[in-house]
Amino acid sequence: MITFRDWLLKFRGVDLPIGDLAVHAAYDKKFPNTRDYDVVHHYLIYEVKASTEVMMAFEAAYDYYKNSSSVYLRIIK
Repeated sequence: MITFRDWLLKFRGVDLPIGDLAVHAAYDKKFPNTRDYDVVHHYLIYEVKASTEVMMAFEAAYDYYKNSSSVYLRIIK
């Protein structure tokens, strides 16, 4: 399964909060390259000191990632 960061990078150039988050992830060399929600969540809160708006974008993006990834897994099984 693709990592959250790699999945998110596909949204660069999208004029929505997910696109802004994707740009941040692309330029932030320390942005976690993982599928783990807790690792990314912790990083954004404690390392980046992300705003409420960024956290809302992350929550929505991660839900979309999780749901789209589970659909993909069901299709290839």
